[in-house]
Amino acid sequence: MVVKNRLSIVIPSKTEKFLDNTIRDVLKNATGDIEIYPVLDGYDCERIDDPRVHYITMPATTRMKKRDAVHLALEQATGEYIMCLDAHCMVAPGFDTQLTKDHQPNWVQVPRRHRLDAANWCLQTQCDNRPPIDYEYIMWPKDDTGLHGFKWDARSKERADIMIDEDMTMQASMWFCTREWFDKCNLFE
Repeated sequence: MVVKNRLSIVIPSKTEKFLDNTIRDVLKNATGDIEIYPVLDGYDCERIDDPRVHYITMPATTRMKKRDAVHLALEQATGEYIMCLDAHCMVAPGFDTQLTKDHQPNWVQVPRRHRLDAANWCLQTQCDNRPPIDYEYIMWPKDDTGLHGFKWDARSKERADIMIDEDMTMQASMWFCTREWFDKCNLFE
């Protein structure tokens, strides 16, 4: 059953030490109807007691695939919207209602990414002129490790005032779309 306007948030975690901070930050800053699915890869942790948080434990793997965690959580999730979030992220107040406000049914949104000082749970003090991370480009690096995304600071600076834009790739620490679009596109298959 899909619940209209609900956001289901999947947080894959492999012994992530900032998982609790991330969950508490999401709970504190959400302004709409949310449910959170931390997916624990082969470990257990102290659990936050909140009816919106639903822990899932996977058998230990040598390398958890994010898609496996997402699909496992979506078997239980009920939200019209889905979001995948790394287990070491902060979110802005009202992030959920802001994402749904301008959303189009055939979009995958990736919000602006600032740098986190996770140890102090605050935005990292900017000591140089690097912009927030909005854009990345794809290339095959010299060390031949495979195709990767790299921060595209020049484009981020040029287009800093554009609030919604297209991008050729994304760094997947957070993404957001409708459940219907996720299913239709067979994302993560």
